[in-house]
Amino acid sequence: MSIQPPIDTPIGTPTERLTHHLRWTRPPPTNKKAPFLARLQRLITNLSKRRLYEEYDRQIQQFEERHYIRRVDPRSIKFWLNHFPVVKGDVTQHSGKSSMKLRPVFDGGPLAGFISAQLPPGCEQGVIQSIGLLRHYQHFVCIDLQQAFLSVSLPSIEDQLHTGFLWKAPNTTQPTAYCFQRVLFGLPDSPYALVEALNKVIQKCKIPAHHIRTLMDDISIASDDAQHLADLVTEVRSGLKNHRFTENVRKLLTTLPECRPREPEGLLGLIWDPKTDTLSVRTELKHLAANLTTLADLRAYSTSLFDPLGICLEYVMRLRKIVRGARLDTDSLSKLSSGIRTALVKWEDELKTRDHRVPRVLHPADWSHAGILCLFTDSSDQAGAGILTTSYGRRMMARGFLQDESIKNRTAPRFELDTLAISLGWTVKLLTEANDYLHTASLLVFTDNLCSVLRLRRTMTLLPTSVSQLVTTRRLVKIRNALFELESMGISVYIMHLSGTDNIADAASRCRTADVVDQDYDALFQQVRDTYDDILRCDRDLLSTVTSIYRLPSDYRPTTPPTRVVKTEKTKKSSTKTAETDDDDGIPCPLDEINVITATLPFTDPPTSAEDLMKQYYAAKLLVKSWHLLRSEFSNGDAIGRTATPLTLLVRHQQAQDLAGFDKLPFHRRDENGDIVKVSRQRIDGSSYHQLVIPKHSLLLQRLATIQEHVKHHQGIGGTLRRLTPLYSWLKMKRTVVSVCRTCRSCLHAKPQRTVSSAAGSLRAPKQVWEFIGLDHTGPYDVPLHGKDGLSTHSESYRFCLVATCLLSGFIAAVATPSLSARHTLLGLKAILATTGTPSGIRLDNSKSFTNPLVRSFCLARSIRLQYIPPRCPNRGGTYERSHGPFNEQLRILQGLPQPWPLTVLQAAHIANCRHRWDAPGPTSPWEMAHTYPPNQATPSAALAECLSGANQPNGRLADWIFNRWETSRETTRLRAGDDPDLVGLDDVVYLQHHTRRPTKLGSPLDGPFRVLQRDGNMLRLSRTTGGGKIIISQPVDKVVRTVSAADAIDALAPNSPGVDRHSDPATPVHRVDHRVTEPSLRGHPLGSKYRHHGQPATADDVGRYVYFASKTDLYMGELLAKDLSGYRIRLSTYSPLRVSWYLLIP
Repeated sequence: MSIQPPIDTPIGTPTERLTHHLRWTRPPPTNKKAPFLARLQRLITNLSKRRLYEEYDRQIQQFEERHYIRRVDPRSIKFWLNHFPVVKGDVTQHSGKSSMKLRPVFDGGPLAGFISAQLPPGCEQGVIQSIGLLRHYQHFVCIDLQQAFLSVSLPSIEDQLHTGFLWKAPNTTQPTAYCFQRVLFGLPDSPYALVEALNKVIQKCKIPAHHIRTLMDDISIASDDAQHLADLVTEVRSGLKNHRFTENVRKLLTTLPECRPREPEGLLGLIWDPKTDTLSVRTELKHLAANLTTLADLRAYSTSLFDPLGICLEYVMRLRKIVRGARLDTDSLSKLSSGIRTALVKWEDELKTRDHRVPRVLHPADWSHAGILCLFTDSSDQAGAGILTTSYGRRMMARGFLQDESIKNRTAPRFELDTLAISLGWTVKLLTEANDYLHTASLLVFTDNLCSVLRLRRTMTLLPTSVSQLVTTRRLVKIRNALFELESMGISVYIMHLSGTDNIADAASRCRTADVVDQDYDALFQQVRDTYDDILRCDRDLLSTVTSIYRLPSDYRPTTPPTRVVKTEKTKKSSTKTAETDDDDGIPCPLDEINVITATLPFTDPPTSAEDLMKQYYAAKLLVKSWHLLRSEFSNGDAIGRTATPLTLLVRHQQAQDLAGFDKLPFHRRDENGDIVKVSRQRIDGSSYHQLVIPKHSLLLQRLATIQEHVKHHQGIGGTLRRLTPLYSWLKMKRTVVSVCRTCRSCLHAKPQRTVSSAAGSLRAPKQVWEFIGLDHTGPYDVPLHGKDGLSTHSESYRFCLVATCLLSGFIAAVATPSLSARHTLLGLKAILATTGTPSGIRLDNSKSFTNPLVRSFCLARSIRLQYIPPRCPNRGGTYERSHGPFNEQLRILQGLPQPWPLTVLQAAHIANCRHRWDAPGPTSPWEMAHTYPPNQATPSAALAECLSGANQPNGRLADWIFNRWETSRETTRLRAGDDPDLVGLDDVVYLQHHTRRPTKLGSPLDGPFRVLQRDGNMLRLSRTTGGGKIIISQPVDKVVRTVSAADAIDALAPNSPGVDRHSDPATPVHRVDHRVTEPSLRGHPLGSKYRHHGQPATADDVGRYVYFASKTDLYMGELLAKDLSGYRIRLSTYSPLRVSWYLLIP
């Protein structure tokens, strides 16, 4: 595959070398020779000290031998150039691949204003474009040209005489003048000359543009077919040879087997490992963080990390934050603080220890979703970041920036649109350049702020009236113009909301390293691909109904972003009633009608009653009407100034009476008409409300403003409040709105007084099992940790459960989820639907877990109707939330099992579905009548229907049983000591019930144990039996839960035997810890009637087994420990071993 570099032909031989003429934009300049003689002397002295004088002279002589330069008369040189040496670094010196280890560099900077440096259109290529081509194809070849600039000749003598320089060889007395015959690297248009020359070579070779990219003297060629790639390389080398370009064979890089290197090599600034075919960043920096002392050293240190693709974006953002902190703490001359140096050392250690390798090939041929890209954007008050990946998570490009600290009120939502606009900007440039080979079909944009999506969906105004509105409008216009460019290239763009750590740009936007966030990105991008498949099943009109997904309308046309605020015309204040003219045409000037009318109001005192207020209102109404007639005569029917209303006049008059100095309060100011307005609340589009302030003592005026807005549409409390909020501001506005809406006569006649339990036709009753389900989250749970058995690895991360309830049978299906995020919610929903089938509708609440685009697009693609239940609707949401109680009860019982927590959740759901009612009267309980299906929900249960009488057979009113009757027999009270207070005696061990619900989801509702020290009437003095602090407390006897005595145990387990009534003997205590233990008891226990015929007492042989422990209100499972004088000890979940007097073993 390699060829030997050709030898230059002697001078005078005809060649096909390409030529270039300097592109002068101004008349060529001239300079003098004298300053350059002094510079030459200093250069020779410096080279002699470094022992590079002879080597530098040898390079100049080689330039002359190869006809790069020629000797001329010093008097003919028109412009002199300075030159200096550049020594190659250690890496290239040791590898021996550099063509010039000591290179003379010529400074053409003084010609920057005289020669054009602009590249040809479409040739502004960089490292990212070349690397992107190499990552798209399976095979590639990188060719490096040797002294590529010097291979293009300068035929013009005038151009040559403007590139002169001086050099004095050893053993000579006078310096010699030279001028260039070729294009030198330091000229302003040298990149243009080389790019234009290589483009001519490629055009003559007729190589497709989607297989080749050039970056100065580096040519990258790629293809999926190895033989096709070899043919392309042969054509390119033939064209380069014909135009006298020389290849540096030592820098050849390729994936072809015959020339593939064995060790990692440098590839366009990155490290390519041919064994694993991966790319990585050079982590061996020029300096060590421990050796940095000043801010100047830190700046040089931070610029040595070259990461054009953003592979280590999180580390780059972290370093930028450290540099900014150091710049604020110190100046350029002072030393760095110890905290900054410690942070730098820690950052450097993390950078070197972490594996930064990424696969070179972005999308293998056997993967699906080839044309799908994902752009993740996130912003915080510190920084913003955007990451472009494939549909499988392989990073293509990433960029980040720090926020300006001078901006006040720095919050993340203010910067979300900035980050989205900036990220879409560089994404458009990247995809436009790579569109010939990338073939992108769709781009999924995930932003961290839902407000950004909602702002894009709103109608945009191009006439901003404030600075904040101008900034927001400019961002929105840039975003939509970028989307239009992508849509014009055939790329479908969908903007969605993805928050939390699921957004992979979250770590970079907060300047945290990626290892802080431990996420399963394979599962995330699998979910992204499934979401894209769901979106494709929906047409454009149907997708527009999902508020959390935005796609640019098809009729959008690009617009120019506004550059200034459109100021409203300020009217000239006047105290006269006649119109003034400011020109000879007689055009009337605008008059401030509010000032004119206010000056003529016939009252000065505030109203004291409703009658006084209406008189003032009527007087203001007459004055406004008269003023409108007068104004129409002056203006010939044209509107002038701001329209005044009677209510506005009354509010302004009342402000003058009560609100003196209010304009100096925070968020208060006077507008152009002198009214006091409050500017504090913000709309979703970024603009602010200008609320007219009504004094808090003007209750009649507040009620009048509320009535005026309510009678326009006769909306409810919420609708009237939403209409009042943008207009007025006063304390306790909702109280006034409630009183007005509830006493409105029109609303009372038009609307029913009793709320309907369910709107007609809105929620259809189910007729089949799993036709409609209710979906909700439960948790968080205090998940137990089990020892060293290893069965519950990562169980502690499943702190929530997603519970689906069949609205016909009440059957539940539950799965454990790590969090409430959109991804985990959708994964749990898929697991549930895989078991129960696809329902017709799902009823759920309005939380972000269910309103996100992932869940909505998934259900929309499968024709599942989502019915969102508004808050505080127990008659709707409570239908399926009632099933959570028995499910949580079973979780509390089974939490001690040594098994993974997700398996415990499934077991608890199964037991909750099979539970029966033991306290319902009659042979058949409402629960059994409603549950006419077996646990697998496959077919109706015929056995249950046969055993029922004709009157109790299920009928068409089954929905009435489900929604109303099946929970009426639910046990609502618990047996406490208050039912039999005489049984509590001195030295008894009791428990206390919590005043509120359980402290944790899986915790006990009881607190204790306590020992009874004294009884005084209905009060008990108690002290804890465990713990160091023996605090004595007083509690009423009806809040005490007593333990069970031995006599109760005998009677409970042998109900037909006579038993012994030990309560008749005062000497026999109910329960004493120092008394020897007899058989356990369940008398009076609410759970005893259920388990009386299913269990047996625990004995010494049961030590080490898992048994049930029944308290007054709960049933627990735990491991039975050794027996001692005070009874058995049991270990419950993560709690310490408890010592109680009896246990029950349930098979």
